[in-house]
Amino acid sequence: MEHTCDACVRAIMVELAQSFITPFDREDIAALAHKMDDIVDSMYGVVQRLTIFHVDEVRPSALDLADIIFHSDRGSQYTSRMLLDWAEENNVRLSCSRTGNCHDNAVAESFFATLKNEMYYRRSFKTRADARRAVFNYIEVFCNRRRPHSTMGYQVPGELMDTFFARAAPGWGKLPIAA
Repeated sequence: MEHTCDACVRAIMVELAQSFITPFDREDIAALAHKMDDIVDSMYGVVQRLTIFHVDEVRPSALDLADIIFHSDRGSQYTSRMLLDWAEENNVRLSCSRTGNCHDNAVAESFFATLKNEMYYRRSFKTRADARRAVFNYIEVFCNRRRPHSTMGYQVPGELMDTFFARAAPGWGKLPIAA
């Protein structure tokens, strides 16, 4: 589903760049396509975490909590009277970020945007395994071992981590490079 959605967003962006579409603005269509991609990315992320952490079942109380809390930013679609009424009728608690707080998912969103722009959109993959390998190599080999990051004072994350562990636990040596 994730791959299908990304392909759909790519097709929408190509079509937007090549043609004039009315009555909707290009910006509205692009925003909608990117929001669709964000939602599918979030769903895919949940599935990945369930798989990575070998979650076979979820406590009923966790399911109850998921059913009754709806967290969002303060976009107009999430603060509308219709949603407020629906939440009240269904005993759903609405949770919103503070006004102007764009930092809820900023780091993750920024990283995934960079990954997509620098690697994913520039390539095509024959299989999911090829895509997974490319993402793994991009993160573990390029980002963590070669690419300086502005948020870390233009240091390479792997080197910064090695320095941290050398100070925190002398004798541990360097972290292994992922194969």
